[in-house]
Amino acid sequence: MTERQDVLRNPYTAGRPVFGDRFFGRDQIFQNLHKALVTSQQRLVVLHGQRRIGKSSILKELPDHLPASNFVIVNFDLQFYAGESLAKVLFALAQSICQVLRLVAPDRAIFEENELFFQTRFLDAVEQRLAPNQQLLILIDEFDIIRETEKERIPVASREFTALLQGLINSEKRVSFILVAGSNLGALPGHLQSVFRLGAAVEVTFLGIAEARHLIVKPAKDILAYSEEAIQKIINLTNGHPYFTQLLCQEIFSRAIFTGRRSVDLAEVEAATKQSLVSGMGAFSWIWNELGLAERVYLSAIASVIARKNSPLVSDQEIQKILEEYNIRLVGAELPNAAKDLVGRKFLETSIPHQHQFTVELIRLWIEKEHPLDSTKQDIENVNPMAQARYEEGRKVHSAGELARAIDHYQAAVRGNPNHARAQIGLAQALYEKGEWERAVAEFERAYYLELSRTRGDVQKSTE
Repeated sequence: MTERQDVLRNPYTAGRPVFGDRFFGRDQIFQNLHKALVTSQQRLVVLHGQRRIGKSSILKELPDHLPASNFVIVNFDLQFYAGESLAKVLFALAQSICQVLRLVAPDRAIFEENELFFQTRFLDAVEQRLAPNQQLLILIDEFDIIRETEKERIPVASREFTALLQGLINSEKRVSFILVAGSNLGALPGHLQSVFRLGAAVEVTFLGIAEARHLIVKPAKDILAYSEEAIQKIINLTNGHPYFTQLLCQEIFSRAIFTGRRSVDLAEVEAATKQSLVSGMGAFSWIWNELGLAERVYLSAIASVIARKNSPLVSDQEIQKILEEYNIRLVGAELPNAAKDLVGRKFLETSIPHQHQFTVELIRLWIEKEHPLDSTKQDIENVNPMAQARYEEGRKVHSAGELARAIDHYQAAVRGNPNHARAQIGLAQALYEKGEWERAVAEFERAYYLELSRTRGDVQKSTE
């Protein structure tokens, strides 16, 4: 590789775990982990935080922050074994342990034949290879993926694997674990929480201001010169979220190479911001898709209010007002708890009581662009499969002239999902055709307001 090619390589990394000279900050996290594992001799630590907050990068850096004489560290990513049996998961974990300790892995058939082999004979053999004062420290990334077991993604690893871990934590004095999970620990199934309660929790949040400045400036220090205004703008947009800081700086660097500029001002940051909303689509969508319906509606509502008033703080009253304006009603979705959940997961913050704002402005900009409130409202229509099924059946019998049955199905669809505009219109039309004009008028009025709120956004877009 020539010197010129090396200089042009983008030093920012968005999406992949970083380590070595591309890793910045997190001193407090490592101190907390050291305290838990070395000072307090905890057998279990739960490392939790938002998606893309840097948990996997911390795992990769951890060996440099723990005494090698105390720990033999094994990395194991559970997401690669979604849908596999417990025996296969344990065999894969045993292979990872054997690779680190340079042991010959047992035959997979043994794990299939004897479900107790891993925690009895295998771990006994492993402990004999450890130095007298050493612990086997197993780092399990994406641990909370096994919550999906209840949706049959991992048929056995949920309750059986967590039961196994509980047993190991309670009995194996020379085996410790770090389990990596998302930010919303309270929403996980009880059998996962029962494991987490056995150890200490260490939360991974945003970088501090000094750490964020280092992440912005140092990777390209010999190539780009950031103005103070540009640095502050990047921090304001990302709040020190490592992934989004990397994403934005990656776009800034790419623009600099393309344009030949070596100084970064506010205009460069603003141009890179627009591009990052496109290039980061996968990560933004991943975060969005993990949210519940009520949380999506709440974030869309706040983003819509902010876009109107051009102020970052939004009150509970303003949120309720815009939901009423769009005639959004949620059945089964706990809208009153959405704000609390979003604050707990660091999507929102409440510096003033009953006033909310986004913790990461870049996420707000993406939601404003990709998921305005009118489009989120349309998503609600499909949230209740049973309501949709009753609507489809209503259409079928309506077409066949069976008005009474059609009315029953439409009413059931509207009860299941009050935002189902097409079911509401179908109900009004069937009542009209049946000659129940007074009821039909009332239902047509409800349909009108549903459609008005649905189309308002489209009209606004066409006039912008």
